[in-house]
Amino acid sequence: MRDLLAVALAVVLVMVALPAAAAPDLAKLLDRADVRYERIDDNGLKVVYDFDDGRSHVVFLQPQGDFDDVGVVEIYSPVMRLSDGTVPAALGRRLLETNGMRKLTYFGVEQVEDTLMVFCYHNTPTRGLDAKTLSTLLLAVATYADEMEKEQLGVASDEF
Repeated sequence: MRDLLAVALAVVLVMVALPAAAAPDLAKLLDRADVRYERIDDNGLKVVYDFDDGRSHVVFLQPQGDFDDVGVVEIYSPVMRLSDGTVPAALGRRLLETNGMRKLTYFGVEQVEDTLMVFCYHNTPTRGLDAKTLSTLLLAVATYADEMEKEQLGVASDEF
C-alpha cells in the first residue's frame, strides 16, 4: 500500500511540473516562423508588423492561465484610445457588428491605467499550436486592428 501511495504521489508531482513544459515555447514558435519579436516581461512578447502602405501595428502575446488543463495565449493589439472615458454609441455598434463578421478576431474595450482603450484580440489554446498558425493569428490581429484604427481615426493616424 505504501508503494502505491509513493507512486501516486510521484505521478502527482510530475503532473504538477508538466503543464509549463507541455505548452509550446511561443518564442521558439516565432523563431521557426521567422517572426521578429521582443520580450516585454517574463512571459510576454511584442511583435511589430510593417505593412506595405507604410503603416505599422504592434501586437502582444501574453500567456494566460490554463483552462481545463489547456494553456491559453492572448494575442492583442491596441486600436485606439477613448480620451473621454466612454464608448460612443456608434463605435460600440460598429465593434459589435464587426465581432459578428470576424472569424479569427474580436474587439473589446479595456481600461489601461487611466485610459479607456479599444483592442483587437484572439485567444487560442497553446496545445498543438504550431509556428504557421501562430504567425497567421498574429498577422490577423495586427491587420484587423490597423484596419479599425484607420476606419475610426483616419489613414493619417498610425499610433500603434
